[in-house]
Amino acid sequence: MNFKLWRLFFRVKAYLYREERKVRSLFYIDSRFKKMDLALKKSYRWINPYRISNQFLRSQGFAQRDLYGETPLSTLQQVALALKLTSEDHLFELGCGRGRGVFFLRCLYGCEVTGIDWHPTFISRAQKIAPLDTQNRTHFTCSDFMQADLSQATVIYLYGTCLQDEEIHLFCQRLSECALLKYVATVSFPLCDYDPLFKTLSVFSASFPWGDADLFINARS
Repeated sequence: MNFKLWRLFFRVKAYLYREERKVRSLFYIDSRFKKMDLALKKSYRWINPYRISNQFLRSQGFAQRDLYGETPLSTLQQVALALKLTSEDHLFELGCGRGRGVFFLRCLYGCEVTGIDWHPTFISRAQKIAPLDTQNRTHFTCSDFMQADLSQATVIYLYGTCLQDEEIHLFCQRLSECALLKYVATVSFPLCDYDPLFKTLSVFSASFPWGDADLFINARS
């Protein structure tokens, strides 16, 4: 590994360490989230999510296999505040990975949350933890979100930095089927660049382990 990669590796490690300290000090105050998050960490104690994601993508024939990543919870907090989430919302996280963000948003903001990911290991493990939500408002679906039923979403969060332009155009078409939809949060691109039926309500800089990116809050025009 060359010097630049080593420097990036240690920068990411330092970021994740600081982020976990924030999570414990700011968000573990909510006992439900703490219980779910500790259960999630226990579920992956002996298995590395990056490795199993890499193995899964290899089995699917992908040449690029470093596609796994999670939105930091401190960044999701920014998203939730920008979206003004309430208990009346049903948020869909597309590409939810292990589901940590799903548990966080459900517990801290009271909304109903559905996580969608096509990795069966991520979804099966998250589904075992979801029953800790006694109100049954935490859901997981193993599916390609381009084909999943999004009709119940009032809010959607998509970390889609690896999507191709044609995929984003298709995604915008899918959103036309969502009669209840109010807002869509996207990382690094606004929907109005792909479909004139959308407008950008706000944009702010959001922090990720690899660096900062613009986060867009979109709505129908």
